[in-house]
Amino acid sequence: MPWITLDLDGTLADWPFRHCVGPLLRPYFQRHPDAWALRHREFVGRMASAEPVRAFDWDDIHAVICRELGLEPFPSVRELVEAAQYDPALLFPDVAPAVGLWRERGWKIAVATNGYALYQGVILERLGFAYDLMLAPDRCGYVKPQPEFWRGLDGEETVHAGDILSQDVWGANAAGIKAAWVWRTMPEEWAVIPAAERARRPELGAILERELKLELESHGKPANAPAHLPRPDWVVADLLELAQAMS
Repeated sequence: MPWITLDLDGTLADWPFRHCVGPLLRPYFQRHPDAWALRHREFVGRMASAEPVRAFDWDDIHAVICRELGLEPFPSVRELVEAAQYDPALLFPDVAPAVGLWRERGWKIAVATNGYALYQGVILERLGFAYDLMLAPDRCGYVKPQPEFWRGLDGEETVHAGDILSQDVWGANAAGIKAAWVWRTMPEEWAVIPAAERARRPELGAILERELKLELESHGKPANAPAHLPRPDWVVADLLELAQAMS
């Protein structure tokens, strides 16, 4: 049975951890002007290390911040995730019809997230999103773009869709599976191009190079990052467009 693996933040939903848990964390970061910068430094350093799974261990990163800046301990992230309120409207409107099409065709649905399942499982339950499997660092021991991240899938075919080139598309390329770049901010001049043609357009290379540069600054450069640009098989504005293009 084939698998479609879907990134969570920015692909399935509008960054629920950032929008719903972030406000609960903000008062703790406001205790010291260097706290946010230290958090980013710690994340980027871990992402580039031999143990990138640690980049998403927010409790441990917060412990480093408190120790270095002399702050009182933060509450556990799991406690904040449980306490947060989630609006189901954070799920993008194209998600339900896209998943419906894949289900009709016999595809199984996996959530493929670099956030820990300890947190993301709660968030998806609160958002009311049903799936067959979750791939996450605290379960499989790897992060996107490491190809081993997808190792537990045994279907006849796997397609991965995500919005972060340096994690989702590079990772799918490394794993030898098809990749869809979900470009939700796609400008109109690209939206009018048929979805099946976008990945073959020669001018896409300059866009991938620009977007990748911005991503590496904000999301960190993974260890052993490839020298080549990410190579999406599809470039889509949303998941429904992908489901239709795969038919």
